[in-house]
Amino acid sequence: MKKLFMIIAASLVMTAGSVFASAQSEQQPEPYRTTQGEYTLVISDESQESGVYKADELLYTLPDTNNISEVYLTDDGMQAAIVYDAFTGSSKESLAVAFYNNGRLTQSYTVNDLVLGFMTEEGENGTIWEDAEQRFFDLQAENLTIVCKDNSKHIFSMINGSKLYEENPMKIGVYAGGFLLAVVLFVVYWFSKYCSLRNASEELRKQDKQHECGKSKGFEEEKGE
Repeated sequence: MKKLFMIIAASLVMTAGSVFASAQSEQQPEPYRTTQGEYTLVISDESQESGVYKADELLYTLPDTNNISEVYLTDDGMQAAIVYDAFTGSSKESLAVAFYNNGRLTQSYTVNDLVLGFMTEEGENGTIWEDAEQRFFDLQAENLTIVCKDNSKHIFSMINGSKLYEENPMKIGVYAGGFLLAVVLFVVYWFSKYCSLRNASEELRKQDKQHECGKSKGFEEEKGE
């Protein structure tokens, strides 16, 4: 009995340790570092404050964040775009990409803003929303192209994060299907209404005919008397 108790206690300790380690890993974002020319971007590094540096001088700060796929910097180091990796929560709340200008958030988009939810793909680290191989950063034009799993294509301005271009064949298909369904329902509704009115009209004509026949029969009986 004592041995069984010790085994259960050890199992509970190991489980608690695993949960604690998992919680710690979620609370502590992994460090990220990249360079663009003479500028260095650092995020979630314990040795340095998160932000963009020129040499050892901090130009502006950025928030600590986790789940980073890649970060892009413009040539002057003033604009940054953070693209996020696969997500594990709600697509309405999970960030897909965020744009910063001199450390100030200018625009951000959730996964739900960019991709149809049922067109995502399950991966080892969560739900994959983007086709990362087709992502393209145009340093000269200062824009970022992202292609999602539903084949939608989005081109963003690095300056303010606004959408310069959007192509979404699946969304067009969904809208077209919805419109077609609405037309069908509209036709069915009016056809059923027409049938109801026609049946009602025929019933009234039938009643009128029966009434006329009744009057005629009564007249003939009166005449016979």
